[in-house]
Amino acid sequence: MINNLSRNLEIAKDYILNTPVFPTQEQQFSNILYPFTTENLSGYLNENMSNKRILTVGSSGDQALNYILLGSTDITVLDLNIYSKYYFNLKKAAILTLDYDDYLDFFINYDTAFKQNNHKFNKNVFNLIASQLDYEDFQFWNTLFENFSGKDIRDTLFSKDENKRECIIKSNPYLQSNNNYTSLKKIICNANVKFLVGDILQYQKYLTSKFDYINLSNIALYLIFMFQENHLENYKDLIENLSNNHLKENGQINIGYLYEYKDYCDLQNLMIYDLVKVFNIFNNLKLVPFYSINTLRKYWDKNVDEFPKNNFKDGILLYTKTI
Repeated sequence: MINNLSRNLEIAKDYILNTPVFPTQEQQFSNILYPFTTENLSGYLNENMSNKRILTVGSSGDQALNYILLGSTDITVLDLNIYSKYYFNLKKAAILTLDYDDYLDFFINYDTAFKQNNHKFNKNVFNLIASQLDYEDFQFWNTLFENFSGKDIRDTLFSKDENKRECIIKSNPYLQSNNNYTSLKKIICNANVKFLVGDILQYQKYLTSKFDYINLSNIALYLIFMFQENHLENYKDLIENLSNNHLKENGQINIGYLYEYKDYCDLQNLMIYDLVKVFNIFNNLKLVPFYSINTLRKYWDKNVDEFPKNNFKDGILLYTKTI
């Protein structure tokens, strides 16, 4: 554990000092955190998750936080990003310490499309929440704050793919109201959140349990990097193997979150958007009818409330295991 902490700190410090202009694909997956979800989680996370065992990816930690709000107390996060655990626990400590507005001010980068939030990763606020961190998480973040400004940490270790404040609030059930945030504050310590750093393609190394729900988020957008050939066929085999070995009866797998899918359906390198081919290849798996979610992705020249709802849609592909 301490060796991993030392190694991860060295990687983080080196990355802040020598941030590449164009990060490699490996660096994007392993060394850059998503500050918040880029999905409209509120569009499909809306059922009671009490007594549900969850497996999810997501370096932002928002998937896990929303599952806790919905009642789950048994969550496993499997992600390539080596900082996922540290960041989730930083958010957890902040939720336990800060009120709703102060939480948003600490984490959010953009107040509006062209206005940055100058309070992000404020060191004085970090000092307030630090007492809620365990030893390893405290050492990781405190070491970074002692060596770098909060702005440098936030600007280098986090993806630039970030929505503005309004979109982030609408995307996350736990942020949609002060009441939801307060409810999460009351129950967050009841949840057992386990972190596994690894590749979903090597799930056999990490997983021993069966789950009620597996959320693969948007990893299907990266099939071209995951498989050398037969991308959809190999992805279908992965889903089938996960179902056979690690999904309970009547359990579900979110096999793909698709952003504004009508706009991307002609892009050949994003095979998951070819829905006719997807449903043909997955024909022996029971995919529910593809359904749409109002998009909340950022548009720098528009307000989300001005989006024509019929033209801008996200969606998910959902598999349900039946015997």
